[in-house]
Amino acid sequence: MGISRKGLPLFYVMLYLSFFIHVSYSVLKAKDPPSSKPFEPYRIFITNRDIETMIVQCPPGGDEGGLEILRPGNIMTWRFRRNLFDTNRYDCNFYWLKEGNQVMKSITLAVFNNRIAGMCGRNLFSTNRCYWMVTKYGFYLSKHNQTFPNVYDWQVMYVWDTI
Repeated sequence: MGISRKGLPLFYVMLYLSFFIHVSYSVLKAKDPPSSKPFEPYRIFITNRDIETMIVQCPPGGDEGGLEILRPGNIMTWRFRRNLFDTNRYDCNFYWLKEGNQVMKSITLAVFNNRIAGMCGRNLFSTNRCYWMVTKYGFYLSKHNQTFPNVYDWQVMYVWDTI
């Protein structure tokens, strides 16, 4: 018993539909923010390089989300998938604390948007990574986790004094 030539196109239609339903179900049940592009995942890393105490608040997926205290060398990370219209935008609040936990500097910055996505990569079949390094000077971005500072991999995105 095999598939006749007449039934072959129907077989391919059914195969395509079952794949589409499987992918749609996987996207809908995902705990990460929803996406219509299951092959385009991203992961954000934010590292505090040398600020004694830094508070970072990034609401991944629009939840009330992550408020973390980062000491030098600490990393905050999360992952997500692009949405249907490629309009993902993640803004984070950064608070540089001085002695006595007083806010010395603060800023809200986009750590992910369409422009940054292009800098981190648009690989459809593996995770695209955005590495942020926060220093006393400013905010650096790289798509590679290379030793900092490497002028070829890390790009200055924002400077504390000009923000």
